[in-house]
Amino acid sequence: MKKRMNRIATIFLLLFFMLCIVIDHFPEMNIEMSVGSTGVIFFVLLSIFTQEWGTPIFKSNKQKLKFNVYSGLALITFLVILNALGGISQSGLHLNNPILWFIYFVSVLASYIKYREEIRASKINGV
Repeated sequence: MKKRMNRIATIFLLLFFMLCIVIDHFPEMNIEMSVGSTGVIFFVLLSIFTQEWGTPIFKSNKQKLKFNVYSGLALITFLVILNALGGISQSGLHLNNPILWFIYFVSVLASYIKYREEIRASKINGV
């Protein structure tokens, strides 16, 4: 039950985060940003309280690397779609933002380094 609640909270967290980005790109929709941010805060807290502590989220560094690559590409694709629909970010969250690209590449690079170390360790141990 706790695991299912955590998954539901994580899905709604993602949806409210996407809503915040849509509100940022299309302020003429007249939806208050507080709706999205309140949802994000609520579901972050719910996700924290329903998480099973002691069990890792990712089973391997390869899985974490894939998650970082695909989630980053999904965010970039979402931003491209919003820009194609005519949205303009009010807070500077756009594809020309170097901080966005820096964070993405650093997270992918860090995951790749950990994955490579895991491969080396498994070759040394003969597993």
